[in-house]
Amino acid sequence: MPPEIRKLATLPPTASGSARIKGAEYYRQRARECREQAEQAADPYNREILQQMAADWLSLVREAEAGASPFLTEIGHKIG
Repeated sequence: MPPEIRKLATLPPTASGSARIKGAEYYRQRARECREQAEQAADPYNREILQQMAADWLSLVREAEAGASPFLTEIGHKIG
């Protein structure tokens, strides 16, 4: 097993409180940026894509706040 996969396999099943908050804030900021860009987009297709991206980031916010994913835990540690 490659070392990076082994590392992910050993992550705890849920995130710690601080990792959840840091991850959630990171995702929330990305969602905010997508919404702002969508508001400024002249092209309807690009606006729709950016709105969908914002919704996807917000889904990650909910998962991070719930501590639902060890991958979100890893991101929370990296950005914290």
